[in-house]
Amino acid sequence: SSLNQKTNDSPQTTEVLGVSNSLSGEELQTEIAYWESLVDKRPTFRDGLLKLAVLYANQEDFQRATTYLKQAQLLDPNNHEVLKLEREFPTP
Repeated sequence: SSLNQKTNDSPQTTEVLGVSNSLSGEELQTEIAYWESLVDKRPTFRDGLLKLAVLYANQEDFQRATTYLKQAQLLDPNNHEVLKLEREFPTP
């Protein structure tokens, strides 16, 4: 499966790791701000870091996505979701 693939229902809907993201730009920014505020308060919140990695990947901001993925990887290198994202993200 590719990281960023169009789905059939809408040209604006992308799918990352099987998670459809049909949020508008404003909704996506609100979602990112929410998760960033959580991670700011709890920098070791692995699931928040992974969520941010996926959200940024949905925006095709792979630099930021990779930054969050690497932080999650340092916390839990053998985590299933971390390993899955590592395989899905484009390599620089």
